[in-house]
Amino acid sequence: MRIAVSTVRARLTLWHAAALTLVVCLFAAGVFIFVRMSLYRALDQQIQEDLATIDKVYREEGLSIGSLAAKLGISQPQLANALSGRFGLSLESAARLLAWLREAA
Repeated sequence: MRIAVSTVRARLTLWHAAALTLVVCLFAAGVFIFVRMSLYRALDQQIQEDLATIDKVYREEGLSIGSLAAKLGISQPQLANALSGRFGLSLESAARLLAWLREAA
């Protein structure tokens, strides 16, 4: 289906509308990508700081990873992977770790 546009003014208006739509879409995509990257970077930094704090606290208390994992009710490999930043914890495990950290601090 073709739209019949007979005047030059109408054609220019459509071209300008299309160009403006393209520019706005590209700008919105750029803003979305920038904000997403910034939020992920901030989240990663916060997680690294939290893991460093947890590592520091459990070492100060003289606990091993195995004893801390047993105290929290999670497996030793799961805790070791979380502290090294390889894998995350489940929501329940993270809540137990946070409760232990608040108790220890």
